[in-house]
Amino acid sequence: FPLTETLQTRAMPHLKIQISSSCTEKATDEFKAKCSAAVATVTGKPEKFVMVSCTLSDMMMGGSPEPCLAADFYCIGCINPENNNKLVAEVTKLVGEYLKIPQDRMYINFFDLPRPNVGWNGKCFE
Repeated sequence: FPLTETLQTRAMPHLKIQISSSCTEKATDEFKAKCSAAVATVTGKPEKFVMVSCTLSDMMMGGSPEPCLAADFYCIGCINPENNNKLVAEVTKLVGEYLKIPQDRMYINFFDLPRPNVGWNGKCFE
C-alpha cells in the first residue's frame, strides 16, 4: 500500500555517531536521549521515529589520536541550511557536555534521502 504523505514526512531521521573516545554507558544513554530530543525538535518529526546510534570507532583527526567524532544525519526532507545549523549547534553542545569532545574535533554530515531509498515497516516509501 502507498504510504501517506503525512507518514512519509514524519519518518526516518537517523543520527549516526562514531566516537573515538570511550564514554560511560550512562553518559551514552543520556547523550543519545538528548540527541533524539534535539533531532525531533529541529526537524519537527515525532521522536518515536527518531533513531540515534553511537558507536566507538578506531579513528583519528588531523593526525592526532585525541578524542574526535564523526556523525552522519540521514532524513527524508528537513535537510536545509537552517535546520542543519540548528542541529549542528545542539549536537555540538551535547557532545561537549556529555562526551567532552571539543567542537573543533568533529564533523557532522547531512544526507537528504529520496523516499524510495528508505524502507520502513516492510515497504519502501513512495
